Parts: sequence; structure tokens; C-alpha cells
Amino acid sequence: PQGIEIDGGEGVGRVPKAGLDQPVGAAAINSTPRRMITEAVAAVCSECGYFGGIRITISIPEGAALAQKTFNPRIGIVGGLSVIGTTGIVEPMSNAALVDTIRLELSVLSAGGAEGVLLCPGNYGEDFSRDVLRLSMKRQVSVSNFIGDGIEAAVSYGFKRILLVGHIGKLVKLGIGAHNTHSAYGDGRMETLIACALECGADVDLLREILNCVTTDAALQAIDQRGLLE
Repeated sequence: PQGIEIDGGEGVGRVPKAGLDQPVGAAAINSTPRRMITEAVAAVCSECGYFGGIRITISIPEGAALAQKTFNPRIGIVGGLSVIGTTGIVEPMSNAALVDTIRLELSVLSAGGAEGVLLCPGNYGEDFSRDVLRLSMKRQVSVSNFIGDGIEAAVSYGFKRILLVGHIGKLVKLGIGAHNTHSAYGDGRMETLIACALECGADVDLLREILNCVTTDAALQAIDQRGLLE
């Protein structure tokens, strides 16, 4: 009878968990597009001299199928795509977009009452956690190279336990304070292993062997053969 109501129809996801832009049960149409739609429709109503109510249903053809290729299933949005911003287009490989996605996933887990979180830089950590450690993946968040951002975000959302599982090639860089483990921000893998091996009593020959290794896996094998891996 009055006001402007906006809801999602076919192909638009719905929010089943707290921690997202909209409340539980609402269509996954974020605040910015809701405001833009409301302002545009209100302007037309005013021009036409109409002061009654308006109900708007947004539908996205094939949205449910397309959503399976997005992050929506990971953050709990079911049934379709999200309407997220002024254009609806996100650059998924941009640093800012990836960090925002990490924070969003952590926000949803935190709002759901989780006190612990599993952070994995990539597929190796995910596979190892699931197949070898037999951990539940319900509270797992992929952080890519943004390990420092992931840890800081987890702390800011109040998580009490953080388990970090990944390949040594990524994780060893944390030993020199490289919180972004992308090679563009520096390497230092072998140098870090050399410093650790030296602390554990490695001789000069082993240190030279580590330095000449191409991969961290090869370096760990050399360290293991000398009985220093543990």
C-alpha cells in the first residue's frame, strides 16, 4: 500500500547466515543497489504523481546455475547470484577483492559463532587438511598469499584459535616477516631455512646444499637426511 519494497526472484540468492550485508532471509541484494533502485523508482513515481506503494522483484536468468561458479556457496548464499554494487562486476584477481572476500568469509563464520578458523594459502593446504589431517572444512578460509591479512582479520573478528595449514614454500616466508607470500614481494625461502638449520647445528656443507636447492621440498629432504628436520 505504501513505500518501496525490493525482493529477489528467480536466480537471486538468499541470505541464510548472519554476517553479510543483508539480514538472514533477505534477498542477496546489497545496500548500495537497493538504495539506487529505490531512488530511481521514487523519482519516476514523483514525476508521474503516484504516491502509492511499489513492490519490485529482481530476477536473474540462469542465476542459480551461474552462482555455482562464484564464492556464494562458500559464504552461504543459496539459490542464485548476489546483486552487489553499482555495476555488479568485481575483478576477482585484484588484491583488494581477494582481501575483501577473505574478510567476508571470516565475518560470516564469526557471526555464526565460530571461535576457531582454519586458514589455508591454497589447494595443498586444503587437500592436506581434509585428506591427511581429516579436518572439517566447514570453518576453512582460503587466504592465498594474503596470510598476514587473513590472520589480522581473524583476530579483528574475535577468533580465539587459528590453525594455519599450507606448503612449506609459502609458510617459511612468515619466518622473515613476509606476510604477503607472493614472489613479487620477495623470496628468502632458502635463507630462512639456512638460518633455522644453523640454529639447529647444521654444518657448512648442509648450509651450502640448502642454498643450492631449487625447491623447499629438496631442502627439507637434505635437512631430513642429516637428522635435523624435527
